[in-house]
Amino acid sequence: MLLKDFATLADARNHTEPHERMLSPDMVINFLTVYNSLDILLASTDEKAKGLVFALQSGVTEFNLMNSHPNGIGRIQQQLIGYLVSIGALTQECFNACVGYSNTTRKPYEYITKQDFNTAKGIISLKPVTVEQGFCTIVLSADAEEKHNPQVYRKVTFNDGSFEYVRVAGFRDVELAKTYRIQCPSHEDMYVDDAYGVVS
Repeated sequence: MLLKDFATLADARNHTEPHERMLSPDMVINFLTVYNSLDILLASTDEKAKGLVFALQSGVTEFNLMNSHPNGIGRIQQQLIGYLVSIGALTQECFNACVGYSNTTRKPYEYITKQDFNTAKGIISLKPVTVEQGFCTIVLSADAEEKHNPQVYRKVTFNDGSFEYVRVAGFRDVELAKTYRIQCPSHEDMYVDDAYGVVS
């Protein structure tokens, strides 16, 4: 989902989605070692166990155990190592670690700010600013709710009355009630975003 598609900031921050990744041979060997599977795999006479050992020794660059891989290879590989667990050539803990590493979840918007969210939704508040001797200055009348990065825009108005806001500069790490100043090109009709209502 795109950030603009969420109804609230809390919804965006709490959103989880699958995060899948391939397993490197180094990771496989690490899991085999940590979960007491290396010796029993090497001692197995099963052909599928030998196949896994051969794959590790032959320079395979990645192992696919991802749930949603388009051609289903991840599920097939899961079935293979599940079989190795069933015959005692791998421990269940090793299986769980390999599959768990390959199929995690993440919160892509967990650390977005209110400013990020409002900007994506197109509901950011703007305050007029000017440039003096190559610098744009803003003053926060109170502490903001969180550290954020207000952006400076010029408003470009077209002959038909339509307009666009074009970013020309940006402040960084704005939070405390004080004066902030950045170098900035000068244009007519300039604004800074004020997501927290504290720019005076």
